[in-house]
Amino acid sequence: MNKMTVVAERIGTTPSRVLATLTILMGPILGLSCSSLVQREAPSEFGWEEEQLQANVGANFEKAASLRDLGVIYLRTGRHKEAVAPLTQSINEDRSDPKTWFYAGLTRELLGDPVQALRIYEQSPHRSGSTLYSHAVNGRIGLLKLDNQRRSLQSMYDERSLPPVNSLRDGTFALFPIVCRGPSSRDTILGLGITDLINFHIDELRDFSAIDTDITELALRLATSADTAPEMSKPETAARALKAGSLLGGTCVLDSNNQMQVDLVFRDLINNTTLTVSASESVNNVLALENTLVDSLIFELGVFAPNRNRNITTVPGGYDAIIAFSQAVELKRKGRWTEAILYLQQALLHSPRLIIAEARIENLSNFILAEATTKKDLLRLLLRLESRMILPELLDARMYGHAWSAGYGVIPGQGSRRLPPGNAGELPAPPTPVRN
Repeated sequence: MNKMTVVAERIGTTPSRVLATLTILMGPILGLSCSSLVQREAPSEFGWEEEQLQANVGANFEKAASLRDLGVIYLRTGRHKEAVAPLTQSINEDRSDPKTWFYAGLTRELLGDPVQALRIYEQSPHRSGSTLYSHAVNGRIGLLKLDNQRRSLQSMYDERSLPPVNSLRDGTFALFPIVCRGPSSRDTILGLGITDLINFHIDELRDFSAIDTDITELALRLATSADTAPEMSKPETAARALKAGSLLGGTCVLDSNNQMQVDLVFRDLINNTTLTVSASESVNNVLALENTLVDSLIFELGVFAPNRNRNITTVPGGYDAIIAFSQAVELKRKGRWTEAILYLQQALLHSPRLIIAEARIENLSNFILAEATTKKDLLRLLLRLESRMILPELLDARMYGHAWSAGYGVIPGQGSRRLPPGNAGELPAPPTPVRN
């Protein structure tokens, strides 16, 4: 039994569907990751185009686009410092182009200034858009923030220096994975999914924010190994390192009758108070159980949440959905993003109302698209995006799992089959593609 079959059996699908999804997600990346992509392209390859763009800039003809494309040529030919001026000027001329914002940030990364790059990415006004470059901007923002947080925590623990107590932020929650136990060995993973759901719903509340569970897990692991503050319990140390004013954690137990009991503990680190909220439901109604816990916590804290959905009903496939979602959370923490997406898609099949799974799929797809840790990786990213310029709709199809037929050729539209100026007629129709 090969690995593909094992993965397919674990998520309840077929090997062919797994292969198709992996191909959709990773095909262009694998196909364009050869070492030749990171070789600097010669300026002479773009000589004529560069002259035309400079002429367009001088003539004020599509000035913003010409400046942007000029900056991209400088990046591709290794003239990174020279790319700063035209990209900056292009933004000043037209702030509506997500491609310009992305390359302006990428230029700063290539120049070794990730802080300025992150500032530029976050200023992009089109982060909610569906373009290729909007997704790339969001991916770089998420990856840079994670890297910055890791560096900050590591430095803090290495120096044995925690933020002062008066720097803790009221309304900021640090969530730690709920510890589960039950009759089945796979029940232990449920706590990851329930915690991530709580994280998502708390983050929706006004004046409250939840620190990503990946970060709290990292902070807890470092606190446990560093032994920075012996007088404090380890979760408190990790929460303080993150400047969180409170922390959440808890336990859950599944009995032989398929009932689940969850006790969620809230600890206010600023006022030194503790409260516990509990809920019990059938494992097939675990999504409603999580909703009940959040509602109870909101009530106990006196939080006004008028827009929160309180329609708690039985959700078919709740247990299977949360199991698949929990497995996705675990894989995400391990950096196995493509596999995590497969499990998130499986969770949505069991429970289409699990909106958080859709949000996580988009985030992870952005990470896959924009992943880069070295300068060579950044250059690969640039060339990957430029190579896909002719099919801007490809990203949306890949991001949301549309089925692409394998074995068929791509037939250009009739508008693209015109002969160059000075010639009459059209190119002959292409032959009918034959499936292999």
